[in-house]
Amino acid sequence: MARYDRAILPGREGNISLTLNTTGYQGKVQKSAVVYSNDPDQPQTTLLISGLVNPSVAIEPPAVLLEGVVSEDIRRTVTIRSNEPQALTLDPVQGTDADKVAYELKTIEEGREYQLVIRNISKQQDRYAGFITLKTNYAHKPELKIGYMGAIKTKIDYNPQKLTFTPFKKTNPDTGARETYFPSRTIHLSLVDGMNLTIEKLEFNRNYFEIDTVETVAKIQYQLNVRVKPEALPTGWLREELKVYTNIEAEPVLSIPLEVLKK
Repeated sequence: MARYDRAILPGREGNISLTLNTTGYQGKVQKSAVVYSNDPDQPQTTLLISGLVNPSVAIEPPAVLLEGVVSEDIRRTVTIRSNEPQALTLDPVQGTDADKVAYELKTIEEGREYQLVIRNISKQQDRYAGFITLKTNYAHKPELKIGYMGAIKTKIDYNPQKLTFTPFKKTNPDTGARETYFPSRTIHLSLVDGMNLTIEKLEFNRNYFEIDTVETVAKIQYQLNVRVKPEALPTGWLREELKVYTNIEAEPVLSIPLEVLKK
């Protein structure tokens, strides 16, 4: 917010008063304001405002990113410190994703400083976001919200994670007739960390599917080329599963849904 003298007589002085709302800020803050005038030599002037904001409760960092591989211990620590004379107490933690993250509140200095340890517990390739709420004894700040985001990869990355086959019509160049055609689909697998991936076995319904395995990068990347057998398919939706057995101890079996619609 700005207050200022709109007109300044020649040879006189004027005042510009700037107010910064520090809600949501902590630590070093710098802002700027541009002043426009009818001065022919300097029609525009930039004013800088800087300062150090000490919130009643400092949270550092205010949000965390949980990023890594499923088999890793992925955790981040948030420090919570009171700048008030009154001692700070925190009630039990409440979160939005109990099946994806776990948290533990540790006391570093009673009434002054705490640590919130946030840990990923999701056991699959996952992306999520949420927040943890801590209730305080401060009337002016009854809640603290700490945000988190998860970007969890599996030891083996594979895309897509589900195959769906739907038919379309195309013209047979020999007969000119319109025929039902199912395009083949490809699953790409790659080892996220390391250089020793082996596909030991594929398990699927061979009555309805054919699958070729191609090693595109030795011991690291593979392609699974999946084709359906249209003549064997029942009418309607068919739902099956492809199981990929690997030599990776953390993920010995990948389960990939296969869906086919025959009209």
